[in-house]
Parts: sequence; C-alpha cells; structure tokens
Amino acid sequence: MQALTRLRQRHSLRRAGPKAGEEKMTTISQTAGRNLRPSSTGGFFSILAQGAYALFNSLERRSAVKTLSDLDDRALRDIGITRSQIEDAVYGQVKAELTRYL
Repeated sequence: MQALTRLRQRHSLRRAGPKAGEEKMTTISQTAGRNLRPSSTGGFFSILAQGAYALFNSLERRSAVKTLSDLDDRALRDIGITRSQIEDAVYGQVKAELTRYL
C-alpha cells in the first residue's frame, strides 16, 4: 500500500509543472534529418494507381478505335466523322472540320 501512495506522490510531483525560475522543457516532434512525408509507400501506390488508370484508359481508347474502324462509311457519316478522323475523335483532338457539327 505504501508503494502505491509513493507512486501517486511522484506522479503528482511530475504533473505539478515547473517551479519558480525553472523553464518547462519542450519537445521536438520532427527530427532534422527526416523527411516530412510519413512514408514513401503512399507515393508508390499513387504512382501505381496512376499507371493502372493510364493503362485502362489506353486500352479503352484502342477498343473505341477498333469499334469505329469496324463501322462502314455510311455509319461513320451518320455520326459526323470520316474514316480518317476516327483517331482524332477518340483521342480528343479537335479539328476545325469536327467543330462545325457541335
């Protein structure tokens, strides 16, 4: 029981704060040699996700080019493009000939 009261007394002395003429110690949460980023794995997964998105986007556009290339000239004319404008339409390159239909 005495050990418990001594422990409480020590704990209360520690929490009392600085005495007159003494300064309170401060702590530094970041060391000088370390980078501020929490870890490099977040950057790795971000780059991995961007690469996966770019791959998916590329495959999707290739599929659209193939689908449009399989259409006949009459169907392409119905949607307002010619065979030579398929890739420009899919990849978003706006030409003056395409803007007249917008």
